[in-house]
Amino acid sequence: RLEAAEAGLVEALRLLVAACEEIGRGQGARQERVAQFCSQYLQELAGVQAAARDAAQRLPEVVPYEITAYLERQRCLLAAQRLRAVRGGLQAIETRLNSGKEGS
Repeated sequence: RLEAAEAGLVEALRLLVAACEEIGRGQGARQERVAQFCSQYLQELAGVQAAARDAAQRLPEVVPYEITAYLERQRCLLAAQRLRAVRGGLQAIETRLNSGKEGS
């Protein structure tokens, strides 16, 4: 879809250059040719807008990198907190087991 918009932009620029070349002719511009190029240019731009709008509607929702990086960091921090809690719990169990062995 975006390729179509890109190709349309290239064609629009080609038409714009052709119109400028026609205007810059030494023999004088043929107004009907300039009008034709300008009309085609505007039609091409309308097509580019439609193609770009269509492509944008088909894109999945994009989350900016900064937000995804922040969320990933928060997930990692939460996982680290959970691991510390589990480790603390395991150390407490180990301490109780060791104190039970010493008391026997």
